[in-house]
Amino acid sequence: MKSSEFQRQYAAQHPITGDANRPDDRVRKVRELVAKYTTRQRILDIGCADGAVLKPFLHQHELHGVDFSPDFLAGAVALGYQTKVHDIESEPLPYANAVFDVVMAGETIEHIVDTDWLLAEANRVLKPGGHLIITYPNVRTLTSLAMMLFLDIPPMYSARYRGPHYRDFTQKTIRIALANHQFRPDKTLGTHFYFPCIGDCLSGLASIVPGWASQVVVRSVKTGESRYSAKAAAQKDIYG
Repeated sequence: MKSSEFQRQYAAQHPITGDANRPDDRVRKVRELVAKYTTRQRILDIGCADGAVLKPFLHQHELHGVDFSPDFLAGAVALGYQTKVHDIESEPLPYANAVFDVVMAGETIEHIVDTDWLLAEANRVLKPGGHLIITYPNVRTLTSLAMMLFLDIPPMYSARYRGPHYRDFTQKTIRIALANHQFRPDKTLGTHFYFPCIGDCLSGLASIVPGWASQVVVRSVKTGESRYSAKAAAQKDIYG
């Protein structure tokens, strides 16, 4: 689980920090979506870490954040977030129903064993018509195909041995997961393409063909109420 000794050790070896002044492609595109909100929004950032991603909006919107690590949250608290230490896999989000205009989960969904629980909880705390913004690493890339074909190792960002990810996602699988919890995607952006020896590139093209991008940003609209079911979450034959 996310608060296990493994996750604590991984977090110690791979500290999560951000640079609000030099955003990468993912951060920049998340901010582009949030900047579209011209009225004050109440935003919950699930897995907010140090809060750097949404830092520019602290005075424009009401920002709340949860994370399993007090060390991660220290930076967000210093910025002015309203935070709570919380392990999303252990218990419901510590908020009432329908209290947020926007919920964000940046590079979080792939770390959660029970994806359905996360999405059901995000739905619960969102107001009707509210927005869910998620970002996730995409395992369907040209680099990933080459890794499997020539190196016999799992795709980049996948749930591989000694990796921190528990779930793999592509554009199709994320849409299935969102639809199962009453979310309708209305904006999808790829962040960039990654190639060995070249690095991150072609951010503009990635926005046009997000299904092959290294990371993807999706904004979805809450269209109804979701009800979590462990039985449904265990169903495997969902891909058609």
